[in-house]
Amino acid sequence: MQKVVYDSYSDFFDSHVYLNTHHLRQDEYIVLPSEIRHAISTLTRLIEVSREYKMPLCLTFIDLKKTFDSVETEAVIGALGNQGVPTQCIRMLRELYDSFTSRISPFYKEVIINVKRGVRQGGTISPKLFSAALENIIRHLEWGDLGVKADGRCLHHLRCADDIVLITLSIEQAERMLAEFSSACGKIGLRLNLNEDDVHENGLVPDASFTLKGKNISECPSYVYLGREVNMMNELAPELCRRKTRRVGNI
Repeated sequence: MQKVVYDSYSDFFDSHVYLNTHHLRQDEYIVLPSEIRHAISTLTRLIEVSREYKMPLCLTFIDLKKTFDSVETEAVIGALGNQGVPTQCIRMLRELYDSFTSRISPFYKEVIINVKRGVRQGGTISPKLFSAALENIIRHLEWGDLGVKADGRCLHHLRCADDIVLITLSIEQAERMLAEFSSACGKIGLRLNLNEDDVHENGLVPDASFTLKGKNISECPSYVYLGREVNMMNELAPELCRRKTRRVGNI
C-alpha cells in the first residue's frame, strides 16, 4: 500500500520539487534526472566553448556517500515545505516515514529499530525526495557571483540527482564552493566521499593546491559523468574505447 501511495505522488511532485528542464536562473542550473542526455550535452558544450574562447574551466565532480540511506528524514520533510508541496501531502509522507522501522535478529532475538535517516528505496518518488533535500541546500548557498558567465548569468553547477559537478574558473573558487557544499551537506546527514571526488581542468587554469579537510582532491585527465567519459579535449575516442572494452568484458 505504501508503494502505491509513493508512486501516486511521484508525478505530482514533478510540478513542485523540480524546475523546468531548461531553466537557467541566477543562482543555479537544474537538470532533471530524466534529462541525462541534456546534462551531458551541456557539459560538453561548455568544454567546447572554453576551448573556442580560450577560457579557463575547472570541473569538480562530487561523490556523496550512501546518499539515499544517510539523508535525514526531517531535512527531506522540511525541504518539501520550502518548495511549495501542499501540507496534506507532506503530512501523509511524514506519517509513512514515522512508521518506518527496520528489523534485525542478533542471536535469534528480533530487534525493531526506528529509522530516522534515508528515503525509502524502490519507489519512483524516492529520488525526488532526495533531490528536494539537495535543492534546499543549494538554494541557501551564496554562489551567485561564482562560476562561468552564460548569457549574462552565472552557471556554477550541474546536478542530476546525486551526480553533481561544480563549474568554476579557478581552483580557489572550486575549493571554496566544495567546502561550503560539504558543510551544508553535513547538517542534513550527507557526507562527501573525498576519495572519489575529482577535479578536471583545462590548461588555462592557474596551478594551485586543492584540499578539503586536509585531504588533497585528486586531478583526473577524464571523468565518467552520467555514463559518458568527458575530457577537456572533447575527444570521443576514449569513450568509444571504454564502451568497447566493457562490451568485450561482458561477452
